[in-house]
Amino acid sequence: MTISFYLRPTKDPKTGVLAHCITDGGKVLERRSYNVRVERRYWEKKNQRVTKHHPDYDFINCTIDTAVKEFTSNQGATIKDLEKTPVLRVLDDLVAAKVTMEKSNTTIHKYHTIISNFRKALREEFGHEDLHIGQLRDIKIVESIIQSMKVSATTKRKEKFKSSRCLKNYCSFVAQAIEFFNSRSGIITPINSLPFRLKLGRDLPIDKIEHAKVFSIEDLAAIESYLPQKNRGKENEMNAKHTFLFQYYGGGLRWIDAALLTNKDIVKDFIKFNHLKTGNIQSKSLNFPMCRVLSNYFPSIYKKAINEVRVGDIKFDFAVLVQIQKLVAPRTIYKMNWEEINSVLDLMTQQNLEDSEEFGFLEEVKYQVESKITNKFFTEVKELPIQFLLPIFKMDDFTPEEIETQKFSMKSTTFIHKRRAIFNNTMARICSRLGIQKLTGHSARHTFARFLLENGMAEHNIRDCLGHKRLSSTHAYLHGRHPITEHERQLKQIMEANGYR
Repeated sequence: MTISFYLRPTKDPKTGVLAHCITDGGKVLERRSYNVRVERRYWEKKNQRVTKHHPDYDFINCTIDTAVKEFTSNQGATIKDLEKTPVLRVLDDLVAAKVTMEKSNTTIHKYHTIISNFRKALREEFGHEDLHIGQLRDIKIVESIIQSMKVSATTKRKEKFKSSRCLKNYCSFVAQAIEFFNSRSGIITPINSLPFRLKLGRDLPIDKIEHAKVFSIEDLAAIESYLPQKNRGKENEMNAKHTFLFQYYGGGLRWIDAALLTNKDIVKDFIKFNHLKTGNIQSKSLNFPMCRVLSNYFPSIYKKAINEVRVGDIKFDFAVLVQIQKLVAPRTIYKMNWEEINSVLDLMTQQNLEDSEEFGFLEEVKYQVESKITNKFFTEVKELPIQFLLPIFKMDDFTPEEIETQKFSMKSTTFIHKRRAIFNNTMARICSRLGIQKLTGHSARHTFARFLLENGMAEHNIRDCLGHKRLSSTHAYLHGRHPITEHERQLKQIMEANGYR
């Protein structure tokens, strides 16, 4: 038996990945990759080492020498049959490789869910989970595993079977694990992964398009005015309601991003945070509706801001002040706060004066006062000791390092997902009591995106607002998962009538 080292090809022809191959005559016994990239100009094929000019010369050559010593000491020992490697271990090895690639914990959690589902399928089909990788050469075994994986693993789901797209993604991960094993095990005849590469329309029926849930202005008003009917679960329902509203008014925040925001993420007039899913840095402008939602958790600071901010604290154009003084006593306009301005607007509404010029001026004053209140409120909240803005989690639920780096352990990630499930169940209960369609944490994000589109914003700008990496993700939000609205249909007819396509 001999061992030889070489550079595996990569997409970049100038670099390769260090690997070794153990052969016995013409038979390949083992292949192994070290996941170390080396530029080919530093590689000496004859000596199978890197030159002294390489920055990591000592480390790479020491790795090669260690592998040679291990091979020499083990030479003559019986090499175990790699095809008897348990399939579950192969899946775990792929996940371990994903962890080294610094995939997010949310993604790793998804992979563990697939492995758990695969383990359940093995138990139900064979009565044990010790299936070997070599047994996947039998197409009947593969088909029986896929049939078992079709059954939904969640007993609470109304649907008995997974959707076709879900099953396709689960099987695709298994196929990827098989290919990962083939590329590193060195077996002469690779295991066929194609039976797990299912295709929609050929191997699986195409699922009916399930449009994403969006809500109307009337639905939003109903949620805002919702009050729990029973004391049991009252706190959960109020927290879910406020979180949902904060997501929407915060510019379509993902639930997980909204739940993990702390008061130290406040930067001047916006909040700045890392998307847990993409890792992108995102900022959202602060506004008065967000302030109103958080007033339930910081009541004293909110009340102080409402009482202290007066019209006189804001610089207005002279023309605006002249118009306002027509409505109130000249020397009292500067002392009015937000509540007093609202009372004047309500009085004018009762007198059907909404279309008057003075009403418009007073609304502008109200907007300026709200901006001042928002700035004062969030400035004081930021000065508090670090805490989450929404009471979904407590600081003790995570380690300081997790909160600072936003990199959570698997235990913490599972805990976060359980809280999200509780939130979605609570929102479903609220929607049922209000008599509106079932909404989830993602409905606020979809509705916000549709609102921007219907108001004429370009898709690349909507992508930036949502924090997507690719425009295709935004396009799916706006078109792929939504029916054409009546507004869009009428706009399209007008454009076609005027010669636009």
